[in-house]
Order: sequence, then C-alpha cells, then structure tokens
Amino acid sequence: MVVNALLPTLLLMSSVAQASEPATRVVVLDALVLPPSFQKANVRANVEQGVTETVRAHGWEPVSIATECRDLGCAGAVAKAAKTLYVLILVGRYAANDTYATDVGVSLWRDGTIVASRSETDEEAEHNNKSATGVTLRCGPPDGTCTPQLLATKLQQYAAKLLEDESAAARARVAAAVAVAPPPQPAAQATSPAVPVEDRGGGRILGWSLVGAGVLLGGGALALWAANGSKTHCNAAPGDADGCRFERRTNTAAVVAGFTAVASAAAGIVVLVVDRGPSRMALSVHPSGLSLEGRF
Repeated sequence: MVVNALLPTLLLMSSVAQASEPATRVVVLDALVLPPSFQKANVRANVEQGVTETVRAHGWEPVSIATECRDLGCAGAVAKAAKTLYVLILVGRYAANDTYATDVGVSLWRDGTIVASRSETDEEAEHNNKSATGVTLRCGPPDGTCTPQLLATKLQQYAAKLLEDESAAARARVAAAVAVAPPPQPAAQATSPAVPVEDRGGGRILGWSLVGAGVLLGGGALALWAANGSKTHCNAAPGDADGCRFERRTNTAAVVAGFTAVASAAAGIVVLVVDRGPSRMALSVHPSGLSLEGRF
C-alpha cells in the first residue's frame, strides 16, 4: 500500500526533474522527392508534422527554419543557421508510377557527419533476426506500395529509433567523461607564518648551506689569523725603523670568524642529522655568533 501511494509522487518528481533539463535541439530537414499528386494532397506537410511530434515526444526540441536545402550536402549550413548540433534528415524518392519509393529512411547528422541512419533494409534485417511474426510492409521496389500513410509511419518509426539511440549514447558519453575526470583537489590549507625549514628537502638545502658557509668562514678565519701582525704601507720613510707605517691586528676578527664558522658548520650538521621527518627550525644570527632553535 505504501509503495502504491508513493509511486505517483516518484513519477511526478522524475518528470519534473526531466522537464528541468533543457531539451536537445534538432532541425528536421525534409529531403523527400514526392510526386505531384502527393504535393497536391499536402503529404509533405503531414509527414513533417508527424515526425516533429515524434521528435517532441522523445524529449527533443524540433527546430523549423525556412531553407531551400533538400539534401545532405547542405545539412551543415542548416545546422549553423538554426544554431543546433543535430539535423534529422528525411529521405525517400518516389518512382515514376507513384506506387513505390526508393531509399526511404532517416539519417541523424551531428557536428559535420552522419552519426546514425535507419532504412527499410535495417527494419527488415531486424525483423528477420528476431523471427517475428507478421508482415513487414515495404515502400521500396519491386513490390512496394508506399502510400502516404505508410511513408509517414515509417519515417516516424525510424526517427524515434535514432533519437532513442542517440539519447542513450549521449548519456553514456557524459557518464564516461565523469568517470575519467580527475577527482576534485582539496582546498589549500592555510599555513602559519613562514618558517625557514618545513620539509626534508628544505632541511637538506639549509643544512648543506650552513656547512658550506662554515667552511668559507673557516677559510676566512685562517686567512685573518695568518695576516695578524703583517705590515702595510711599507715604503721607506724617515723615522720608520722597518720602513712600514702600519701593522695589522686581525686576531679578534679571526677568532670571531672562527667561532662563527664552527657554529655554522655545527648547525648545518645538526640540520642534516635531524632531517628525518617533519621539523621546524630557525637560524638566528647575532653579533657574537649563531644560534639554532628548532622543534623536532
């Protein structure tokens, strides 16, 4: 009882959801070659009306435009003029005696090419494969009797089949596109103010940089130590016992540079040793040397 009560509601919700989706637009292009007697009986208008109603019944939006196009070659121009992606082309040519028509069928044009078509040959092959009972009425020779009613019925059936298949194919293309689409990336998380070292790669870079700086500072300290006591401006001048006016005093600078070199190299070694996981470190430079602070 509950299912029976909910069924009308579910059907209504489904129909509302389908109605909210925009219908696919398609131009119905009449490329039929009809005899003069059919022209007088307004057969062309009746066929077009029947196919248009079939298109609308299958959830598509039929589009009508004034055009002189009557063949496949100008389908692209018709689609461009109507601003549509699809053209439904009705074909068939009556023989001189007006009793049968050749090549009766419908083709679906999309984006520059025929993507599907259906004719009496397809209808008969499907009928034979299913071993269906009954008789398939023919429009084509040699024994066809293609009345206006039979012509309209066949074209409507063919159009319905093509639109159903294309609707299913379009849904499959959308599903495939969704399946292969990359998953949405999570929003970037806000980070706290920058710290000098945050990951292993940064730790290695900082570590080796500090070691290299220590080596350079050590070399400078040695050079300063060696230069201590050396003479400058050593030109002979009255009153100078050794001919030099100045003497370098670089001991203090050498000691400072040496301690800084040792501290820098030590800090680099510490960074390289502890760089085995997420860590946060900061290097501070003071007049008296370096300090390394971190949390591991």
